[in-house]
Amino acid sequence: MPRNTVTEQFRQSATEDQWRELVSDHENLSKDDFEAKYNFSWSSIMNDAAERGYYEKKRQRSSSTPVLTTETGAKMLIVAPQPAGIEKIPRSVQLNKDIYDRLKSLEDENTQYTHAAILNQLLDDALKLYGH
Repeated sequence: MPRNTVTEQFRQSATEDQWRELVSDHENLSKDDFEAKYNFSWSSIMNDAAERGYYEKKRQRSSSTPVLTTETGAKMLIVAPQPAGIEKIPRSVQLNKDIYDRLKSLEDENTQYTHAAILNQLLDDALKLYGH
């Protein structure tokens, strides 16, 4: 169930004219003025505007990956190549056991990728899904 945020309220109730105004404001207002007017950031709504056809992304991320599916309809993991010299930051996190088990299973099915590459791809996909 979607959270009842200002961004979600806009997604659910905005008219075609409001979507067009939002995109125009993004292109003409400063970041601060945009956020003051709408009470949310452009990054939180940009993908929705693009999906609805009101905005065309000016650049595609080099790490975008195609979506392939298996015979059962499940999406296949494809890890995009990372640019050389990308900065790495070591982190340590605690995972729920069920998530760890699923991650381990995914890694076992995709032994061509490293643990770090799989985690980075999963996090990248999730962040894009949420507009970041």
